[in-house]
Amino acid sequence: AVVSTQSTGMYRYHSLLEMFKIIKSHNPAPLYDLFLKSPRRENYFILPKSTNSFVYQSSNMWNHCLKSSSGIDFNSPTTIVKARIKKMLLTNQRKGDANDWSVENLTTNSICL
Repeated sequence: AVVSTQSTGMYRYHSLLEMFKIIKSHNPAPLYDLFLKSPRRENYFILPKSTNSFVYQSSNMWNHCLKSSSGIDFNSPTTIVKARIKKMLLTNQRKGDANDWSVENLTTNSICL
């Protein structure tokens, strides 16, 4: 089954990047306060109840994408994180059809920063 557009990849890109910027800058404060950092695993989040909300979706993607060996944390420069997210998505796009996104491109098990 082929995913009809690249919107899913763009959603992942923008969700991860915006969440990173919110956590890094603590701004906007009301949105920052909705994210729950894990007390046991640095740079990971405790997920709220499963929903389609931005906080749940972006926290869940971040937890699945982050590798401890990546060296990425919330002190990393935004430009580095932006480049890593873009590279991650482009690498995953190459796993399936070269011209279109497929389900294999979007599985969280194959995505890492």
